[in-house]
Amino acid sequence: MNRISILKATKKILEMQGGGIVDRLPRENEQFKTDKDYQIYLAKCDALEAMRLDTLKKNAINAGYKEGDIEVKWVTEAEYEAAKAVDPNEISRIAEQEVAKVKAKLAELDLKSIRSIREWLVKQADAPEYLKTYDAQAVVERKKIA
Repeated sequence: MNRISILKATKKILEMQGGGIVDRLPRENEQFKTDKDYQIYLAKCDALEAMRLDTLKKNAINAGYKEGDIEVKWVTEAEYEAAKAVDPNEISRIAEQEVAKVKAKLAELDLKSIRSIREWLVKQADAPEYLKTYDAQAVVERKKIA
């Protein structure tokens, strides 16, 4: 289990911390002599988990958020993924990644087509001299690695 703090109004994830749920021992464990001992143990487990959630709340308050504006809770991996899916920062980050992928693909296509375009252009009767010079230099350089 993970714990997260969320800004209620926007669903923005303020913080996520992994783990923290206490694996409770069964009542049958020999260290518990009485039911009262076991209930005390369970209360301590609950208090520890509450303290861990409270840490998230305090962190958000220290970051300038109002207590009433935040929600802290335990979430499974699936619930965390679902929370990220509606987090505006995550949506923006994913969109930026997609834009970067498209730009990289466009740059790759541009690089692949430049040589062909230059070779075609220098064959034209009115091709600029500087392009003919660049093409001749490229031919010389390619021969070095051929």
